Amino acid sequence: MIPEIKMAENPNQKAKIAFVMWSPFHYYVYKNIARHLPESEYVVCDSWYQTPIEAQSTVRKMTDLLQKTGAHWRILTERTDSETIEKFFDRYEIIAAVHLWSPLTSLAFDDWFSRKKSVRIKYGVGKNLPTFGPWSARFDLTLTEGEHSQHYASLYTESHIIGIPKFDDWFNNNLDTNEIERIKKLLNPDKKTILYLPTHGALSSLHIFNKAVCSLSDEYNVLAKLHNHNALTESDIVSQLEKDQRIFLFDESSDILPLFYLSDTVISDSSSASLETLLTDKPLVILDTTSDNEAYTNHQNNREFNGYWYSGGLVYPGSIVEQIKSPQNQIGEIVRDPSELRSAITKSFNALTRYKNMRDKLRRSLFSFNDGRCGERGALIIRAFLQRDKPEPPLLGLATRNYFVNYEKQYRRLLQRMERALETMKNKMEAYQATYEIFDRIRRARILQKVILMVKYFLKK
Repeated sequence: MIPEIKMAENPNQKAKIAFVMWSPFHYYVYKNIARHLPESEYVVCDSWYQTPIEAQSTVRKMTDLLQKTGAHWRILTERTDSETIEKFFDRYEIIAAVHLWSPLTSLAFDDWFSRKKSVRIKYGVGKNLPTFGPWSARFDLTLTEGEHSQHYASLYTESHIIGIPKFDDWFNNNLDTNEIERIKKLLNPDKKTILYLPTHGALSSLHIFNKAVCSLSDEYNVLAKLHNHNALTESDIVSQLEKDQRIFLFDESSDILPLFYLSDTVISDSSSASLETLLTDKPLVILDTTSDNEAYTNHQNNREFNGYWYSGGLVYPGSIVEQIKSPQNQIGEIVRDPSELRSAITKSFNALTRYKNMRDKLRRSLFSFNDGRCGERGALIIRAFLQRDKPEPPLLGLATRNYFVNYEKQYRRLLQRMERALETMKNKMEAYQATYEIFDRIRRARILQKVILMVKYFLKK
């Protein structure tokens, strides 16, 4: 929990809907839904994996961004005290979130969160293993980007395809022109511009390609927008990049759309952002890091420990971000050796036609509508949910919930047994302590008796 430092809030007294944020980039996920819901506000939370100082900085970034955009928000930094958390969320009828992280998490299915109406705002189409984990069943509704996500999400909850609201501004030609002009002034107009979008952990291309990407600056303007976990999982590399004057670095507070707009081609790896490139019609160069067999094997087997959690198991051979590396499914140039990066970028400028069919097919599967009304579509579903009861989950969702209910009961029984065992140990320790005190008093009495006898003996002499 963040130390008690009072930060400004701008609450909406009429708020019935809470959009929960753990990172500044979540604002861009929610904003085109929230703007159609005047009865909503943002709830800013700190992240459990950050140090208090890091969490303080992240919360500050979120509140600065919300203040800049004129949004309403409140701050909750308590992650464990259920009474405080329940009281904080009491005013809301619906909780909308991209994750099930603290303070929303609990082992119990009869807790305050399960009694609330909840909506998952689905985000990220590349890493299916965590995206469609059993925790998905905790939500009542899921709003998905397209047919691919809908197929899996609908197994757990009532789900609705709304498209990807973050790109409404792109399709409505409503980009932040001030930010575009600010960045453009930093760029060399005689150079083409490269946008680099790395993911985190063992799948991140930062480990292998960061020097090669930076070296491109002699020929290109290089923009790099980091994943919000890079500062945790690749902290040393991020520190180096922050000192490197050759590239223009952007963090999770930055809107990705102006960067897409200014770029001539995009470089990425297993990041979901690589697939969002399909919406921009920009050329794509994919950095394949799975050639590092040891790191990739550790990742697949959930042995990749970054100092805070085991972050492996994000992708598998059937994941989309892995499939697009095969020749029959390519949507851009593939690079496995840093020495080949420069030539791949040159090829990419004229490669859109070559990959058009596969790009169009994948785009239709992943992202529906793309009409600039995705946020409005999501808002209508959420507002309608205010007026209706919680839906009955589909079979797999019910089965998943039932599994965790039973698991939680077993966990509680285990805790009860442990508490009884601890109580027994405590009673034994108290008995031992009482016995020891008796023997200690006897021992001290005997020592005192011996001293008295010795004193008497010497006094007689």
